[in-house]
Amino acid sequence: MEESNQRNPFGFLLVLVAVIGGGLFFLSRYEIIGLSDLSVKRKDQEATGTAESQDSLISFQFTDSAPNATLIGQIKSEKPTVLAPQVLRVGSWALCGYGASKFDNRTARETLVKMIRQFDILALQQVSAKETDLIPRLLDEINRHAGAKFEYVLGTPTGPADRLEVPTIIFNTHRCVVDRSATYMVADPQNIMQYDTLVAYFQTKTSTVPGSIEDNAWTFFLANVRVDMSDAQREVATLQQLMDNVRNVPSVGEDDVVLAGLLQADNSYLTANVFNDQIDLAVMNAKTDVFDKYQTANIAIDKRFTTEYLGRGGPVDFRGINKLTVAQAEMISSQLPVYAEFSIEEGTIFGDTAAK
Repeated sequence: MEESNQRNPFGFLLVLVAVIGGGLFFLSRYEIIGLSDLSVKRKDQEATGTAESQDSLISFQFTDSAPNATLIGQIKSEKPTVLAPQVLRVGSWALCGYGASKFDNRTARETLVKMIRQFDILALQQVSAKETDLIPRLLDEINRHAGAKFEYVLGTPTGPADRLEVPTIIFNTHRCVVDRSATYMVADPQNIMQYDTLVAYFQTKTSTVPGSIEDNAWTFFLANVRVDMSDAQREVATLQQLMDNVRNVPSVGEDDVVLAGLLQADNSYLTANVFNDQIDLAVMNAKTDVFDKYQTANIAIDKRFTTEYLGRGGPVDFRGINKLTVAQAEMISSQLPVYAEFSIEEGTIFGDTAAK
């Protein structure tokens, strides 16, 4: 029998498939480095370092300040130091009669929740006292988001009987803790203020690890102030004294006081007529309402004592950020939130401020 010299086409096809498959397998497992110095290494042997974290010492950004849940899940029992973001964002927002109708409006509720989550601590004014569960329901909405854990401090209802309000402070428990034993309503026996001031005592968290010792954490009082427009001149005149009185509480001995709220006066008036020349104001020459007409909200810091203030602050245009009409914005508030940024570490010195 004569042997055939014709090649088998199916055998050639099998060889070709094997070559291609082997090449694809190689490329999936290895990468070629360079041309002049050719070398090969497995892809799963590459370094797994994370991208460099974004500098937190920057102006107001809309980022979630909660720690990375995945990272916490990987931390070993010895609890190594994991530094928290270095900036604490403190804000204030007058909500213009926040009540059930605003909460029930979906757009208003979702926008408010979104904005509150951008602050580490937020003092709220003009929250109606009619519905006693309003703030707890709002916190339920805020904490629906993965990783969120916000809590609140409520003052006693205050103000004229026909328009009682509940001074409120909402804070991110991943960033700070509150000492409720040192939280109080300021006594006003002469009834100078229509609405009493809520004062809360906070400490920052310098580590994201639960149970870690908070080295060099910043502690401070936050005074949530609500000036009534009907007697604004008389009430505003007491703000410097209010700051001094909070600082001089003998049982605590804390010299850092941040005064935030609806002050019903602009920075020019406050600087010339109310505060001494050592007070820094977070809002300078900027409007704090959705109509871009007036400045009525601010945050005051005494730079002799609070060297942790970074010198950055101002209004947050929630209307522009969320692309709302004026009418839609008013369903939340006609006032803009304002903010100031601080270092989380006690005694940090920035600029020309003196050491504590």
